[in-house]
Amino acid sequence: MSSIDYATAFGFHSIAAAVIFALVYLPLFLWFIRQSIKNTTYVYISLTVFCLMRVVAFALRAILIGSKSLGETLGVFIADEIMFGVGFFCPFIFRLYSRPGPRNCLRGGDS
Repeated sequence: MSSIDYATAFGFHSIAAAVIFALVYLPLFLWFIRQSIKNTTYVYISLTVFCLMRVVAFALRAILIGSKSLGETLGVFIADEIMFGVGFFCPFIFRLYSRPGPRNCLRGGDS
């Protein structure tokens, strides 16, 4: 049975790009943690989670590209793709919980 290098097959070639993007998102992640503690709002919390997902995803991608054995592991590749996709939904999920719509209607209010 031949093994497939998923990182190469899906066009992941640059370790430097993955590391640079992880390093770009890391200070943003730390800054949003600070802002979340200082002024707790859904915006800062969702951006903190988004940046965390991006740091983990880019670090995982750098590991996938750099390691031949992990590049051939389907589970690690799937984890990388899920991390990239889920990060974009975090702001929407937090926004759904902060909407006053249906809960306000049940109390007899408008909207």
